[in-house]
Parts: sequence; C-alpha cells; structure tokens
Amino acid sequence: ISACLVGSEMCIRDRYKVIEHPYPDEEERSVYGLLTTTLVDNAGNRIILLTQEIYDLLFYFNWFISNSVELLNQNTPKYFPDGGSISERIRKFLNQVNDDDKWEIVEENNQYDKYYDYSMSHSYFDSLKGRADKCIKFPRSIYLGLNTKYEISMFAEEDLKRKIKFEHWVHEFDLPEFIKFAEIEYNKIISNPNGHNEISLKKYF
Repeated sequence: ISACLVGSEMCIRDRYKVIEHPYPDEEERSVYGLLTTTLVDNAGNRIILLTQEIYDLLFYFNWFISNSVELLNQNTPKYFPDGGSISERIRKFLNQVNDDDKWEIVEENNQYDKYYDYSMSHSYFDSLKGRADKCIKFPRSIYLGLNTKYEISMFAEEDLKRKIKFEHWVHEFDLPEFIKFAEIEYNKIISNPNGHNEISLKKYF
C-alpha cells in the first residue's frame, strides 16, 4: 500500500510481518509482528531507521486511531517555549522544569501535568508500548502532530555519561492520510489476523 504527495522528497515507511503469538495465554486480543519503521527518500534509500522490533501490531495501529483527534487538531501548547520543532520545544520546556527559577511558574499553572497528557498522545514511542521484546532499539524524543503544519521530529541533547549524541531532525508529512492507512491496516488485521505475511505502508512527506 502506498500513497504519494506531489513534490515530496521523503517518506515514512512501515513494514510488518506477522509472527506466531509470543504470549498465547494473553487474554487481551493482540497480533504480534516484526515492525520496521524507516524514513526513506523517493528512491527508497533509507535515511533514518526508527525502529525494528517485535510489537503488538493492533496496539500500534490503534494508537494512531485512538489519538487521531489530538494528533490532528491539538496544536503545540502555548506554554512550550517558542521556536523549533515539537521535539525541540518539548526539550526546552523540560529544561524549564529542571530550572529552580522557572519551576514555580510551571507548578502554578499545572503545566507539567498538561505536558504529560500531551506527550501520551503525541509521543511516537507510546505507539510502541505493545512491544514483546524488553530490549527496545528506538531513538529518544520523537514526537508527531500539529506545529503550524503536521510534522514528525526528534530532538536529543548530548549526554556524555549516557553516550547520547546531539541529534535533531524534523520533517513535514501528511498525518491525516497516514492515520487513514493505519485504520485500514488495523481493520485488515482484525478481520484476518493470519492473512498478511508482509505489508508495506508508505506515506510521503
């Protein structure tokens, strides 16, 4: 399955392969598979590997459906510092949380609790909580949503102790269309969980 935006140069690609359920006694309905998510250019060359792990595919696609209202309509909160991508503005806000001189303002306006609610519906990491593996190879601080335009972005500050290098990137993309495809894939798996060996889902930036 693929869809392309005119004049685009980048796309996000989800590939998944359904596997045997690792937890057959699990009561909650789930379908596990190897999910590979990458940012690629128009020629299909991989630019960034976001994740390549085993996850609950129903959880993954349903996350986009369940949070679609917030993802499509909730602009970046005004209490986030101005300027930059969603991820960068969140990093600036969290730096304020750790600043004793600014913490009082954050606390008085209940901003941290509001940030937490925002993060739960906009952090790409939260779409992957249905993972089967305990070890997750996934970049930090990736967010998506409305920031004047729809975007997916990452911002990580350098941390020598944790061996984290500075990394920042941001790409605009058609989030409404991506959510439509997520709903299609979710319904396909629900109707026939063993009927898909491999699906390629593209969304061009």
